[in-house]
Amino acid sequence: MLNFATLLHSTPLHLVLMYNVPRKTLADFPKPPLYGRKDHLGQNTELVMFGFPLNEAYMLDFVNRHNILPNADEARRISNGLIQLGLAVKTELDASFIALKDDGKYNKKSLDFAIVIASNRTRSRLNRMNTYPHFERLARFLGLPPCAATWVFPQDRSSRAARILKEERNRII
Repeated sequence: MLNFATLLHSTPLHLVLMYNVPRKTLADFPKPPLYGRKDHLGQNTELVMFGFPLNEAYMLDFVNRHNILPNADEARRISNGLIQLGLAVKTELDASFIALKDDGKYNKKSLDFAIVIASNRTRSRLNRMNTYPHFERLARFLGLPPCAATWVFPQDRSSRAARILKEERNRII
């Protein structure tokens, strides 16, 4: 998960203070600089995405709440739940489902997936923080409080991950 103190070396004090208050709307969340821009230390800004990080324990709760394949084994239920969740958020809530990592080392508490509504890849994608109309509805659908949303990293912190995501032609990421 993203630590803004690390990412934003030159963060204005009002954004640091804003990061520590309860967030209920998209306007309450601080925004990172654009991807690839150099900070005052000459380091490139990483690709980050804004949304709701999820783990396997959450997905098991999700499939139980929605009674998805109740007689199947846990792995199959979670796999099917991921597909259904991804389709629902894409078609109904204009969001994307992404894998945060793909190293095969999953456990119930690690953040493995995210529902993403914005990224810092381009100014238009970052501006979705100002124009995305379904934030509260998405939080309710996921059964999470709005303050559960945060900035997350994709599979790995590299330009390779950014290139792969760009090649998908995802209009959000």
